[in-house]
Amino acid sequence: MTSVVVLSDTHSHRLPDIISARIDACDIVIHAGDFSSLDYYDYLLSFGKDVIGVAGNMDSYALSEKLPMSRIITVESLRIAVMHGWGAPACVEQSVRTSFNEDEWDVLIYGHTHFPIVHHDGHKVILNPGSTSDKRFAPYKSYAELKINGAFCTECSIIPL
Repeated sequence: MTSVVVLSDTHSHRLPDIISARIDACDIVIHAGDFSSLDYYDYLLSFGKDVIGVAGNMDSYALSEKLPMSRIITVESLRIAVMHGWGAPACVEQSVRTSFNEDEWDVLIYGHTHFPIVHHDGHKVILNPGSTSDKRFAPYKSYAELKINGAFCTECSIIPL
């Protein structure tokens, strides 16, 4: 079983100790953009975990040159699509979703809205972990955790902060 911490929209803010402890215990970190700086990306790498990230609209030029705008990774046998997103909050999920072919992914992770959401569409999981730094219109700051076993996401949780 693979344990994944999912972040987005951290905006170079220090992670709360609870998230640092969860990163220490996980296998992989996925970040859906808006790290803000290359130094922050390097900070996440300092935990010694694989950090899978995409560039967001607020990321520095140096970071945008280093990271793709979108990607699909495979963890165990589960296909995960990751993109930050753009535009008005009400349209972000649909915009990101149409950026990938439906048959390419099992889990879709996006950010940008700062609003945490997890829902299932048939056998697919759609996840926005929210933001650890600024809740905007969300009820709380948050991040997410996934547990992966083979081709299945056995757990997908939003963790309020």
